[in-house]
Amino acid sequence: MKKPDGKQAEVIKASAMRGLFVFLHRIRTSYYLYNMKIASLLGLLLLCLSVSFAQLSPDEFNKRLDEDSVQVIDIRTLKEFRLGYIRNAINADWTNRNEFQSKTATLRKDKPLLIYCAAGGRSKAAASWLKERGFDSVFELNGGFNKWKGEDKPVVYSSRERQISVPEYKQLLTEAELCLVFIGAPWSEESKRMKDNLEKLKADPGVEHKVVEIDAAIQIQIMRYLSIQNLPTTILYRNSNEIWRGKGIIPTEDLRAFLREARKF
Repeated sequence: MKKPDGKQAEVIKASAMRGLFVFLHRIRTSYYLYNMKIASLLGLLLLCLSVSFAQLSPDEFNKRLDEDSVQVIDIRTLKEFRLGYIRNAINADWTNRNEFQSKTATLRKDKPLLIYCAAGGRSKAAASWLKERGFDSVFELNGGFNKWKGEDKPVVYSSRERQISVPEYKQLLTEAELCLVFIGAPWSEESKRMKDNLEKLKADPGVEHKVVEIDAAIQIQIMRYLSIQNLPTTILYRNSNEIWRGKGIIPTEDLRAFLREARKF
């Protein structure tokens, strides 16, 4: 075989170098793409973990109901809710997104949140949605309300609760010239503090008024009639006409001032 001369050798060497460069470039590119895929998969995994939520058995769920700061939402339809629900739960229909968003807007993101539906399908989707929007501790009832009943856990039936009709509510407002209507929930820390402020106000003999308390977990019809978006909410009526509405915790001094001003109308 004839040995290549100097010029041919240079051509062969240059060709070999180009081939080696292309080969190394392809290896580098493949390595980069591989790392990108790994990074993407890790990112997806972290995202999944970040929106994860705990599932509780009916026994575990029942124990957590006794915690002072726990919040409970039943995301079934109103019709399902009226057939029975878990104590202290408020109804926030997942299938009605406007209602669901307005109801959950009243919840504390830094407090434990217990959630359930009929069997678990809707609550999984709702729990993920809530986690994505900043709720720190979301706990889903494994198996839903059906499993809860199947294990003979306590159920509250709406028919056994005293439901106030709209005409009855209006009648309550006629029983005093000034009426303060307080709408709160037993799991809400703000509701408890606001209720304390109302109790302090009762001790003031200089401001005669009537207080009507509405439990948001029970009085669903009144909640809708009043278009309540936040808990707690306090409404002041004079001669059955609404003249003021406040959200959150209202200081006792401010409530006293509102009542005194209302007398001047």
